[in-house]
Amino acid sequence: MKRLTSLLALLILSIGLVGCVGSDSAMDGDVTTLDLASSEYSPRGGCSSDKDCLSGQGCYHQLGVCLDFPYNNPQFSVAIDPPLDKMVVGDQFVGVTPGLDGNLDLTLASPAVLSGTIFHAADLSSWNDYLRSGEANLVAKGPSCPGKLVATAHGRISGTQLRSEALAVFNDENGVWQYQLPLLPGSSYDATFIPSAADGTVTLPPHRLSLKATSSSKFDIVLPPKDDYVKVDGIVLLAETPVVGAKVSSLIGDLAIGTSAVTDAEGRFSIILPPEAGRVSILVKPGLDSRPFPVTEVAWEEGLEQFMGEYQSSPLVVVKIDTDIPLRQISVQVLSGEESLPVGLAKVTFNGTLAKGSYSTSGITDENGILTLPLF
Repeated sequence: MKRLTSLLALLILSIGLVGCVGSDSAMDGDVTTLDLASSEYSPRGGCSSDKDCLSGQGCYHQLGVCLDFPYNNPQFSVAIDPPLDKMVVGDQFVGVTPGLDGNLDLTLASPAVLSGTIFHAADLSSWNDYLRSGEANLVAKGPSCPGKLVATAHGRISGTQLRSEALAVFNDENGVWQYQLPLLPGSSYDATFIPSAADGTVTLPPHRLSLKATSSSKFDIVLPPKDDYVKVDGIVLLAETPVVGAKVSSLIGDLAIGTSAVTDAEGRFSIILPPEAGRVSILVKPGLDSRPFPVTEVAWEEGLEQFMGEYQSSPLVVVKIDTDIPLRQISVQVLSGEESLPVGLAKVTFNGTLAKGSYSTSGITDENGILTLPLF
């Protein structure tokens, strides 16, 4: 167990209490200046520790003055985010009150550390067996895989997250990539493993999974068979004209995602799909350097089998954009403050629905804070 004691909340409250003295005169236009070096706040001319202060006070070391401890049982929500490279797990505390000494005494739980190897299943049969059983120790193993594992969970404080990360480390003795990931015991995490090549470049799609641990244990991460990922080459066309700079992404089922790409000068793209089950969809959105067009999706409801049957008959997946798109434009000016000063180099992102479908684009304001974007 690791114990953290913090005077930060005490100090903030205490400074706030000091600042409230003389507020009546301040409302009348007078300013009351507090002499923090006076005997009322600094017995014996200052302090270097709490023992230099009166009962019910603590030493604020930055200024060397004694301040009163909080009163009336104030409550705090506190988030602890330790460095990601330490085997310590972050946590959050709600409704915390200072002790009689003015300290917030917070104790982090010992992490539940998941550790294991990361490897591809040897073949599709082994992969399907794993999907049915969830037993990694029964899977025929293919090559091990480097990468990074990122896990997030809903925080106790509304609108926040708990986060934990681990980089795979190569074990010279057994020749495999291994990881150690600290988690908060009992919390449910959504995890993503991001594969990489030995040089750190991303080569395969991220792999999503759910994690939960009540105590430290062994957990091997099994990936789809490496030879069964599907490389897809495609082109995005508006009428017969290639669309440059379009953003291409893909999804299989409700969870699995493929790699993403941006179309080149010929409107071409290449993505990689994992051999997962479920509906296959390819989504195309306008990018910073492309002309505007509705967000366009092509889908294969019956999954990879249907997709591969069509794809094998053509060298390219062709994504055609609606050609009947009347273009308009909209200008936005970004101003700041009461003086309405223009804000240059601000990124502006548009997301919405227009007559031809959903729309997403962004751009950068000029020196006058103005951005002009074409619409359809």
